[in-house]
Amino acid sequence: MTTAFSPTQFGHHPHGSSAVAIHDGAGHASEPVRPRRLPAEVYRRRRVAAAVVMATFLVLVAVTAARLAGGFFTDTADAAAATRTEGPVVAVVQPGDTLWTIAADLDADGELRSVVDALVELNGSSTLTVGQRLVLPAG
Repeated sequence: MTTAFSPTQFGHHPHGSSAVAIHDGAGHASEPVRPRRLPAEVYRRRRVAAAVVMATFLVLVAVTAARLAGGFFTDTADAAAATRTEGPVVAVVQPGDTLWTIAADLDADGELRSVVDALVELNGSSTLTVGQRLVLPAG
């Protein structure tokens, strides 16, 4: 007795059945054998694995977008360094500004005379003109 498998085992059954029929050499078919259903544990593991892969993908997309935008994940020290400028800090003199008003803006609670003296020393003169770039003392 020889055993032959029917084409239904490969999912080509016209009615969509996935059962496998086994035929003996005389053309008699045995009862169809249904594929074994996997345990629920397998499906749960597959869902967890798919969720982990999807979450990892979404995190990578978010990090890439943030870096391209120059955004979220920067260190505060890096952000402070990026806002710092090289060289002296300057102010542009506006109409009505005096050394005393600029000194008061820089150090409202301290001794203004020392701030005015520092402004004069840094800029070489006590005379101001509108639009002048005035070098400010550090601190």
